[in-house]
Amino acid sequence: MKISLFGGLALAVTMALAAAGFAVLDAKHDLAMAKTQVQTLTGTVALKQEQIDVLAQTVTTASELVTQIKNERALVVKLHQEQMAGQQLIADQLAKNHANVNQLRQSTDEYVKAWSASHMPGAAVRLYHYAEYTGNYPDGGTESTGISDTAGKFAGRLHTSNHF
Repeated sequence: MKISLFGGLALAVTMALAAAGFAVLDAKHDLAMAKTQVQTLTGTVALKQEQIDVLAQTVTTASELVTQIKNERALVVKLHQEQMAGQQLIADQLAKNHANVNQLRQSTDEYVKAWSASHMPGAAVRLYHYAEYTGNYPDGGTESTGISDTAGKFAGRLHTSNHF
């Protein structure tokens, strides 16, 4: 009975050692797999960090571009306002000049009538194609000033009388 107890005990110890050996081998295998997974995840983290850095740089560049575009927009708005103010001044002056010309056309003063009925000076005729006013006269006349463009059309576009 001692042998069978001793044999049973030896068998149990052997099995326990075998099981422990298998557990150690399994633990080594699990450790190796865990190390591989850690290396893979470390590489993934490094790749993701590089992507984050690239995206952060892209965001910084985009932010700088947005700031530059906002500054340019503010400049364009300022220039547009200045242009509109300049155009308004020009339009006001043009309206004033048109009113003065119309007053001269409708004048009852004999001197002004005589002056307006005379021939235009040659210098004025040569400058005529640079003028920009077109339209019907406010006194009901249908004659139009019919200004030519500034591409060099001759002053012969004046009406045949060459009168004011």
